[in-house]
Amino acid sequence: MKYSSIFSDIIDCGNSEQVFDYLIQTLKESIVKWNYFINWEKVNDNFRDIEISLNLLNYLGFAEKVSPKFMPLLTKNFLTNQ
Repeated sequence: MKYSSIFSDIIDCGNSEQVFDYLIQTLKESIVKWNYFINWEKVNDNFRDIEISLNLLNYLGFAEKVSPKFMPLLTKNFLTNQ
């Protein structure tokens, strides 16, 4: 959540973590579950669409030298699968 000064003015929170804590602490018990706030099915479907691409890019994060590995990875997995 992006922090805004309005949080400081209205609920006296100085950063995003305090705003989140405030939200959690002030939620009232109800029959509403977390699925009311987040459409997990949509999240999972969207993730599945890009999961392989994300894992391929994650591979670069552990490479000692990214440059020599980037172009072959890009060419093989992204440019040829359009």
